[in-house]
Amino acid sequence: MKLYFALFGLFFLSCVGPKTMNSSDITAIYWGKSFGMCRGYCYIEYQFQEEGKTLTRRGWDTLQYPETIESFPPMLAPNGFKSSA
Repeated sequence: MKLYFALFGLFFLSCVGPKTMNSSDITAIYWGKSFGMCRGYCYIEYQFQEEGKTLTRRGWDTLQYPETIESFPPMLAPNGFKSSA
């Protein structure tokens, strides 16, 4: 029972901290998916930054499906928003 109280206390304390975040603090957004044990490219990750997007693919069989990394230029205006033109 003491273990549960200790774990709850640690969880509660881990949530305490600064609640504000500026958008300038965010440097990248990652999104991906993984399919576990499969054939082909099982792991796909997208990375979004001001410099552009990066797509990374990996597979379990590295000889048939080597890691591929593709980079794409940014599609946003310099101010960080889609251009209205």
